[in-house]
Amino acid sequence: MHHDSVIGARQYLFLSATLFLLVGEVIFVQVMYSSFSLAFFMAITTGTLFLISKERPIIPLLYVFSIVIAICVFHYWVEFSETDSSYFLGRYSDDWQYDVLWSAGYSNKYGLNPLYITEHLNSIEPGLGALHNSRGYVYIIAVLRFFSGFVDGYHTLIARVFNLYLLSLTAVILFRTLERCYNFRVGLFHVILFLLFPTLVLNSAHVFRDTVVMFLLVIAFSSVAHRKCLKVSFFRFFVSISFVVFMLLTLRVSTVPILIFCVVVSFSRVSVKFALVGVFAFLIVFPVIYINISSELYRLFSSYSELNVKRFDGFAQSIFALPLYLGLVPRLLYSFFIPTPNFANVYQSISSVAAFLQVFSAPGLLRGVVSKRVSIEVKVFFLVIFCSVLVSTMTFRHALMYLPFGIALWIIGYQKKVFSIGWRYLSEVFVFVVISALVFSAVYIV
Repeated sequence: MHHDSVIGARQYLFLSATLFLLVGEVIFVQVMYSSFSLAFFMAITTGTLFLISKERPIIPLLYVFSIVIAICVFHYWVEFSETDSSYFLGRYSDDWQYDVLWSAGYSNKYGLNPLYITEHLNSIEPGLGALHNSRGYVYIIAVLRFFSGFVDGYHTLIARVFNLYLLSLTAVILFRTLERCYNFRVGLFHVILFLLFPTLVLNSAHVFRDTVVMFLLVIAFSSVAHRKCLKVSFFRFFVSISFVVFMLLTLRVSTVPILIFCVVVSFSRVSVKFALVGVFAFLIVFPVIYINISSELYRLFSSYSELNVKRFDGFAQSIFALPLYLGLVPRLLYSFFIPTPNFANVYQSISSVAAFLQVFSAPGLLRGVVSKRVSIEVKVFFLVIFCSVLVSTMTFRHALMYLPFGIALWIIGYQKKVFSIGWRYLSEVFVFVVISALVFSAVYIV
C-alpha cells in the first residue's frame, strides 16, 4: 500500500511539473514567436505522450524539457553563429534545405498528395526529384506545413518538436520492448540517460531526418523481439517490417539491406527453418534492391571516405586516410570519441558529454556483446548498424541509428549482471582510453 502511494505521488509530481513547464513554454512561444500553431502542436503531442506512456510519466516531462533545449539551440544558432541562421550550419545546410528550400510551397500546390514530390523537387532544380535520397522527409515537413496552415502558419520549431516527439516515442517503444521481452524493469536513470543523451537530443533539436530513421529502426527491432519472445502473429510482424522498409526506402535507402540482414540474422538461432526461408527470400529480393540502390551505396561509401579525410584534421584525418583494412581498428576506437570533445563554445561543450558517456560504456558493451545473457537480436541490431556506420559515414548524426541499441545492450548487460559498476569497471575504462591513445598516436606518427 505504501509502495503504491509513493508511485502515485511520483506520478502526480511528474504530471504537475510537466504541466507547469508546458504552460511556461506556451506563454513564451506566444510572446516570442506569436505562433499559436507551435503552441498547439506542443500541447497536443504532450497530451498524446501522457496517454501513450501512462506507466512512465517521466517521459512527457523529459519531452517538454527537451523542447526547452530545442528553443535554446534555435536561439543559439541565431545569436552566435556566423550566418545568423537558426540552422546547424546556416543557409544551405541539410536542415535548412529540408525546412525551407525543398518543402516550402508543396502543400499549397499539391495538398497532402505524396505522388508529386518528384515533380516538386524537379521544379526547384532539374533532375533533383530523381537524385534526392530522402523524399520521404521532405514530404513529412510538407505535411507539418500543411496542418500548420490551418492555424496561423508554420514555424521551424514545429519540425524540431516533431523530431523530439519521435525521440520520446522511441524511448516508449524501446523500454516497453525491453521490459516485456527480457523481463526486467528499466530504471528511471536509464530513461533520463536516453532522452537527455546529448547526441540524441541535440540532433533531434534540428530539422534532420535521422530521428525518423532511428524511430523506424526501433519499431523494426521491437517487432523482431515481440515475434521471438511473445510469439506475436507472423502477419502482424510482416506488416510492421514491410511498413518500416517502405518508409526507409523514402528516407534513407541504404539502410534497407542493413535492416533486412538484421532481421534475418536475428532469427537464425531460434528457428533454422525460419532462417532458411529468410535467406531464400533475401536472395530473391536482394538483386532487385541492389539494382535500385547500388549506385547510391557506391556514392555513399566513396563520397564519405573522401569527405572524412577533408573534414577531420590531426590524428583523425590520419585514421580516415588509411585503407579500410588497416584503419578498421582505429576507426572502431575513434567512434567512441565522436563527437570529439571540444569546449570552444557552449554547443560543442554539451555535445562533447556524449563522448565521455560512450567511452564509459565501452567495457559494458564489449561484455554484453560476448555474453549469452543478452539476446541475439539486441547484439545484431547494434553490431550490424554500428559496423555499417563505422565503415562508411562515421558522422555523429548517423550515430542515431545504432545508439538506441547500444544503450539497450548496455542496460540489459547491467540488469542481467553481465557487468557491475565498480573499481574493476573503471579500471577497464582507463585501459580502453590508454589503448585508444596509443593506437591514435601510432597512426598519427606513421
